Amino acid sequence: MVFAEYIWIDGDPENTRLQSKMRVLDSAPDEAVPSGFPTWSFDATSTRQGGVHAECLLVPVCVARDPFREDGYLVLCEVLCPGRLPHQTNTRAKLQALAEGSLKREGHRVGYEQDYTLFQDGRPLGFPCIGAPDPDAGYYCGVGSERAFGRQVAEEHAQRCVAAGLLFAGYQAERMPGQWEFRIDAHERGGEEDVLSVADHLWLARWILERVGENHGIGVCFAQRPMKGGWADASLDVTFSTAAMRCPSQGLGAITDAATLLEAASLADGAGLEISVPVTVAQKGYGHLRALHGSPKADPYTVARRFVAALEPEAEQPEPAAELVA
Repeated sequence: MVFAEYIWIDGDPENTRLQSKMRVLDSAPDEAVPSGFPTWSFDATSTRQGGVHAECLLVPVCVARDPFREDGYLVLCEVLCPGRLPHQTNTRAKLQALAEGSLKREGHRVGYEQDYTLFQDGRPLGFPCIGAPDPDAGYYCGVGSERAFGRQVAEEHAQRCVAAGLLFAGYQAERMPGQWEFRIDAHERGGEEDVLSVADHLWLARWILERVGENHGIGVCFAQRPMKGGWADASLDVTFSTAAMRCPSQGLGAITDAATLLEAASLADGAGLEISVPVTVAQKGYGHLRALHGSPKADPYTVARRFVAALEPEAEQPEPAAELVA
């Protein structure tokens, strides 16, 4: 027997969250791939995904080792309506529509730098009951019990993500007490993984973080401004490249062209990306760019699709048919 934890994204438009439920399978699949796990269903009315249909389907799309169980798997699923059309909240299907075309042809790679804040008793770790912590204590990449709050969660999260086989690239303390960042990055770890797989891994890493928090009685907050005051915003930063950007003979020119297109697209849709070139990339002359995307809650499927569409508008395909259920 094996344990399979089915994980999916709910339909709350304001505060998207992860859901999961476990099932026991009589035997392990021959291969730990999505097709080796059966389709399941769930009560869509309880996750803001109901409407015409009280139940929707959970279709496996990404499988990882379960780092909490000896014989288990994490099974990330997309949500389909009973007629097997993508649910209107299924943003993965929209990115999937590009996967066989532009994404493979241009060799897109992506990485995510995910900020989050750890809460306990209604306040971030490291915040006193009354008043505020010293804003000049140097929390960024800090070490020591007076500057780093919640490392036990960040470290356990790292260990479990690596055990699951995710593209986990590292973590660090951020600029507010109780605030941390982790990285899921194909540039650092993956090599040939496409943007769809990397986004899958970020969602799984978020789920593992929430589960680690459960073990410690600590909440995980993905708000951009979790506390009032002059604290720096939390964000989801993105590293992105094409094959041309990683080519030594084209690198910086292709990066500059991509930055121009992304900035123009972000101004048009009001996103306001802040784009930079990492110093190590500038020194060697090729690699990737980095963009401050904004909200830590951002959906990586939507983020990746917008990047691809900005760089290659001709590659944007009509959205896959979706069944409206609201």
